[in-house]
Amino acid sequence: MAGLCWPSLGTPAEILENSVRRHEQEFIIHVELAVDASVTDVRAIVSQLNKLSRLSKSVIASEVSSVPSTETIRLRVVLRPCVLWFCRTIVKVSAVKRIQRDRWEFEGLPELSDFRSARESLTVGFRDGRSVLRYDAALVPGFFVPRIIGVWAVRHVIARELRHVAHEIERLSH
Repeated sequence: MAGLCWPSLGTPAEILENSVRRHEQEFIIHVELAVDASVTDVRAIVSQLNKLSRLSKSVIASEVSSVPSTETIRLRVVLRPCVLWFCRTIVKVSAVKRIQRDRWEFEGLPELSDFRSARESLTVGFRDGRSVLRYDAALVPGFFVPRIIGVWAVRHVIARELRHVAHEIERLSH
């Protein structure tokens, strides 16, 4: 039973899937990342939403506040991603619900964000002896994104970011 929660030690982090599609202004993203850390550790690390800047170079700050009379929290993230030469500081505010022990859903609050729409989910799982993070998103920026910034460039930036996130999760878990 313990094998269900522990990855095989020494298996390097691996990007299992990295898919980005663009439909008009909406970016549809699906990524899966296997890491050399226990599911318990991964869950504990990614659930600390107020400390996202320690996992990602693009995150400048993350703040969590409770929403009275609900099980929802509000997450405000300030990011500075760069795709090719296009860098921009952006704010994304979401209502976050922990659906299950290993799954979070994020619904963007456009009136407080630089996104017209943002729906995201994050799941921590276990597959083939390793912990796996799965992230799905449908994002509509409320700011201009040049068409030259195509899905290839976004996918490349996500891959670079995922490698860093995996390294930090593994570092924090050991």
